[in-house]
Amino acid sequence: MPPARYLFDKKYSVEAEFDVWEYGRIIETNMIIKAVNQPDAVGLSEKITAGLETKKEKVKAIRDYVAKNVRGIGVSFYDFPLDSISPADTTLGAEYGHGVDLAVLTYAMLDGVGLEPRIVLGDSVRLASDTEDSAVTSHDFIDTVLVVVDDGDETYYVNGGSQYSDLQTTGADR
Repeated sequence: MPPARYLFDKKYSVEAEFDVWEYGRIIETNMIIKAVNQPDAVGLSEKITAGLETKKEKVKAIRDYVAKNVRGIGVSFYDFPLDSISPADTTLGAEYGHGVDLAVLTYAMLDGVGLEPRIVLGDSVRLASDTEDSAVTSHDFIDTVLVVVDDGDETYYVNGGSQYSDLQTTGADR
């Protein structure tokens, strides 16, 4: 089941002392800056997707590579300044990074082979419960970064799960 619609759609109410959409744009911009012009990540994604034909096969190959070869450390993105997000090639070379670093690497690899990923911020508690009645009231509730690829009517959630999880699940579905 996909995450709740209110995580993505402005039609759901957001009652906050700050502009949550602007906050999301700031995080997304900082992540994309670290994902562009990363030749090692792009070269690797081209290599591991060579010969694969469908978007789903390519997404899975990249997701599985990152899940198997790059170790995640348990620091949330709101526990450090945005300028500490590592470039994708740095995370790839180090073979570890916090959740945002892994998302940046995954984004760079997907983008490098033309899969048009997008970044979605969410609340892992609401993501797991799929409730739509609570408004996001603070940036403290935004604790999850998903890299998403759309494929026709299908949506693939590429990070936050393991190489064994279905592409249409998130880490909250474990």
